[in-house]
Amino acid sequence: MNKTEMIEVFYKAKLNWAPGIIQQEIGHFNVFRLDPFVGTGEKPIPYCRRDYFKISLIKGNNKIDYADKVMEIKKQALLLNQQ
Repeated sequence: MNKTEMIEVFYKAKLNWAPGIIQQEIGHFNVFRLDPFVGTGEKPIPYCRRDYFKISLIKGNNKIDYADKVMEIKKQALLLNQQ
């Protein structure tokens, strides 16, 4: 089983930067646009437990592939996950 991904690792991998005060905060919250991270050649994200939750606001018609299931979004949805 993979080890838990820390939030600092997420910041460094996606943004090549990490806020210096994460460990000093009681909680941490940030908002990102997905546009720079998705495209026509996106690959499946491997399973990895994280020490933080990702919250996604999904608007419009979409499909979410999760494990062995496909969920259809017809209008909007709020997705919370830790993987």
